[in-house]
Amino acid sequence: MTDASGVMNAAVPGALVRSMTGARRFVSYPFSDVCGPVADGPLESGAIAAALSSGKGLHGKTWTRSELRIENGGSVERYSEYQGYSSHILRLGRPIDDIFAAFHKDCVQRRIKKAFRSGLEVFDGSTISDMRDFYRLHLMTRKKLGAPVQPFSFFRNLRQLLTPGGHISVLIVKKGKKPVSGLVLLRYGKRASYKFAASDESFLSLGGNQLAIWTAIRKASDDGLLEFDFGRSFSGNSGLNGFKARWGAEEVRLSYLYSPEKSAGLKDEGGSCAKVASALFKSLPPFSNRLIGRLFYKYLA
Repeated sequence: MTDASGVMNAAVPGALVRSMTGARRFVSYPFSDVCGPVADGPLESGAIAAALSSGKGLHGKTWTRSELRIENGGSVERYSEYQGYSSHILRLGRPIDDIFAAFHKDCVQRRIKKAFRSGLEVFDGSTISDMRDFYRLHLMTRKKLGAPVQPFSFFRNLRQLLTPGGHISVLIVKKGKKPVSGLVLLRYGKRASYKFAASDESFLSLGGNQLAIWTAIRKASDDGLLEFDFGRSFSGNSGLNGFKARWGAEEVRLSYLYSPEKSAGLKDEGGSCAKVASALFKSLPPFSNRLIGRLFYKYLA
């Protein structure tokens, strides 16, 4: 958006996502946790939000609804606000020993120490084979959670697009030669984002998850980053929110704005629709989950 003199004063990155019925919606940004407008001030931010709610864009592009994902939002004309998600941010920029000392002693510190005693090792995943190792763990984890699984092409494309700029890294934790845990870390500016994590449940007690996260935090700190983002979680998931809080991370409310209003039953992870879908994904064999993900995951953006 530009002012009368042609100077840009507001912008929002986004994409048009087509539903299974063919309708299109504008999302800022698909598969992201937060990606709202940037603007000179509240008037400009409100103006670009209003323009998006009209359903008309450049080059004749149109859509039936728009969705904005922002931190600590508020009332925006023509939009309904949903506050069912939050992120957890660990502040870096201080001695690494101080960061470690703030972790929960039993649930985090002792788990990390146990992982070392158990002979677990962490490796930087630099090849497509490493990404496949992570993906095999990811399939197991998503089935356990009852969540739809992304096709492997999703991760392959992330690696291909983000590796040249140093914006992605894959950490694999191994017991001997066997991968037992891993995570995908995204980096931009002064923030590292812990985006995807997976593990082999039979090795969970060894502390591989905690070792992978601690390694990622230490690497981010060593590289001079200032924030470690534990990612989005549903407010009703007390177990996941508690896990993130035990790392000394502070909760940040996320606001998702919809125009027109979206039914709570379709966006609430604690709702009946989500529970039925979760039970289905838990019961299906891995091959079926992968096939469903390949066909339909793009519609969940």
